[in-house]
Amino acid sequence: MTRIKFGTEGWRAVMAEEFTIENVCRVTQGIAGHFLQAAGGRRPTLAVGYDLRFLSEEFARAVCEVLAANGVTVILSESPVPTCAVSRYVVDHRAAGGIVVTASHN
Repeated sequence: MTRIKFGTEGWRAVMAEEFTIENVCRVTQGIAGHFLQAAGGRRPTLAVGYDLRFLSEEFARAVCEVLAANGVTVILSESPVPTCAVSRYVVDHRAAGGIVVTASHN
C-alpha cells in the first residue's frame, strides 16, 4: 500500500504511480470521515470540482462516489472549473467544504 503524504500545498503525487483511483478513494474516505465527524450527526455538503487535465473528471467522479457512499451530499461541477469557483460555491452555499482535482499548485 502506497504511503500518502500531504504537505502545505496538499497531496502531490505522480499520476499512475501514487496518484491512482485507489489512492484517491483512500484519501476521500478520510475526508468523508472528517466532515461527517465535524457535522455532528448532520449530513454535510461538499462541492467537488476538477480541471481540464488528463483524467481529472474521472478522479472527481470517484471522489463523489466515495463521499456519497458515506452519506455526504455532493455537488459536482458540471464542467471543468478553476479552484476559486469551488471556493466561491462553498461560501455562497454554506457548504461544509470543497475538493478540487487539479494538478495545479496555485
